[in-house]
Amino acid sequence: MSRRSTFSAALLVVAALAGIVEAAEPRFEHVALLAGRDRVSLVFELTSEPNDVATRRVSAAVLELDAGPVAMPARPASFMAPPGTRFVMGVSIQPGNGTAGGRLKARITLLERARSAVRVVGRRVYVDFSADELPIKAEGLAPSPRQEARATAVQPRAQVAAAAEAPTPPPAPANNQAYRATVATAIERFEQLAPFMLSASASPSEPVLKAIGSTLAGIQGLLLSVDVPADARQGHDVLASAVAAAVTAVSPTFTGDRAAQARQALSLLAQAKSTN
Repeated sequence: MSRRSTFSAALLVVAALAGIVEAAEPRFEHVALLAGRDRVSLVFELTSEPNDVATRRVSAAVLELDAGPVAMPARPASFMAPPGTRFVMGVSIQPGNGTAGGRLKARITLLERARSAVRVVGRRVYVDFSADELPIKAEGLAPSPRQEARATAVQPRAQVAAAAEAPTPPPAPANNQAYRATVATAIERFEQLAPFMLSASASPSEPVLKAIGSTLAGIQGLLLSVDVPADARQGHDVLASAVAAAVTAVSPTFTGDRAAQARQALSLLAQAKSTN
């Protein structure tokens, strides 16, 4: 065999091995949600097991998943959890280029504070969420059943006695600090919901629209639950208008331009942030 033939054969072997390695790299297929009584799991389905998986807590309401190498679709994707689901509001997944060497990067938005754990079972990556219970501070020891029963029985009586003895206080003015904290929470949830709202406005699906609308209703409830200081009234009204515009954008019965309505809601949100 000539040197040229030997070199060509070697190239074919290298190319074949490279094709095998590339074919073996996992590809992202879809994400599913499993909801139990006290735990919710997001399941990221791949074609094979990834080499490494990690999570990063961005804030109390946002968790990021990073796994790889994973070949990802070229288009971004976002998913809303069904109404009534605990812990998880939705997932947004960054796009790739459909080729080898990519990473699965998902941002998970939470409805409430939750404990998280990640596990890999074959070609599935599970991110589990459960209640984040606060530890007992009494020297790190849990109370005995007798102590717990006594505390349950005695505390309400003490509260009733204190209420009977204390004079009725005059109406307090709006607590500016409490108001700011509540509005900050409302704005944060609205911003987390924004990519899902834009995606649903571009490609409407009634279950997704209803899920987003349910979350927006919760934000409206937050805004209605606080006394608004006089100096914050204007910004509060703009924020309330932004949420109302978003509710209209995701209403299943809305027949106008959803995308334009969603952009209007986000424009109002930006105005509200500049005044709060």
